[in-house]
Amino acid sequence: MVKYGFFMNSFFAISLDVYNKKEHIIYCVGYADEFFNERGKNICRENRGLGEFVFDFASGIENFITKDRYNVLYEYLIEYKNFVEVNAHIWKYDDELTVKYNALIDLIDYLKTPMLSECFFDAQKHLSLNERHQYSSFEILKQCYPERIADVSNDFRVFYIGNIPYIATDFHFIELFRCYLDEIYAAGMFPRSCMSCGSLFLSGKKHGDVLCSSECRKKKKSQNTMSYYERLSENETLYNSLYRKWKQRIDRAEENHTIGSDGISQLRLELKDLTEINRVRANERKKGNVPEKNGIPDYESFDQRYYEALMSKDQFLYQLFNSVKAD
Repeated sequence: MVKYGFFMNSFFAISLDVYNKKEHIIYCVGYADEFFNERGKNICRENRGLGEFVFDFASGIENFITKDRYNVLYEYLIEYKNFVEVNAHIWKYDDELTVKYNALIDLIDYLKTPMLSECFFDAQKHLSLNERHQYSSFEILKQCYPERIADVSNDFRVFYIGNIPYIATDFHFIELFRCYLDEIYAAGMFPRSCMSCGSLFLSGKKHGDVLCSSECRKKKKSQNTMSYYERLSENETLYNSLYRKWKQRIDRAEENHTIGSDGISQLRLELKDLTEINRVRANERKKGNVPEKNGIPDYESFDQRYYEALMSKDQFLYQLFNSVKAD
């Protein structure tokens, strides 16, 4: 059997195209010699959007099968395991091969547990630049998965297909995961979970609230608007109604020239005063700065006076509007 430094003569290789946001994967189980002799036997290829390899670590790999998501890493590992078991009698394991086979089985079991977890996302928020002034995933992985990083291996090979470089390993995927992260970090991209739909995507921000699409941004804006109005008191809702009404009337009068510039200025000044009345009263209410009745905050009386102040300004605006309206 031709030796290329890969366990059981198999490999999994990945190439990143950060400019076009693509990842290219090629793997071979058991026939690496024929692959390198360009016979192409037992070769699998997969071209995906950048980030998918990292996203494959976001859930137990077996769960992706039930969710109809093709997980190329899982497929490779299972094929690899089956190939080793079928050919065990040929290779007559020595101690070293037995250790490596057990490590392969351990890796398959380990990857059933998510790596791209909440622990990872939280640690990523605190990424710092290393001595080369680059973001490095090593500190994150060491913090979240110390049991896997304690004995980091660099058992990688690099080869080219045309002018495309690939980095290959047999089953050192924790290390390949780290390499991948460092590459996209260097390009200013960070794996994130959309705060609206929960989808995984590459964001330009390592922390803060993130949304994956224009649809999610629109949905979140709508949710924020609804949440804002749900928190408003009755008087704040009344103020919003009064403000919209008078803003529209003043804008229309200005556009149609039914009120002169001096009159428009007076009306806008009074509208600004309406906003100030609402701001002061709303803040006082939220801070609990209301008069007491029998030692208890009297919100009912406060709200009544709040209401009367708004309506008084509304009546004044009617009077002013009619007085400055052009004949």
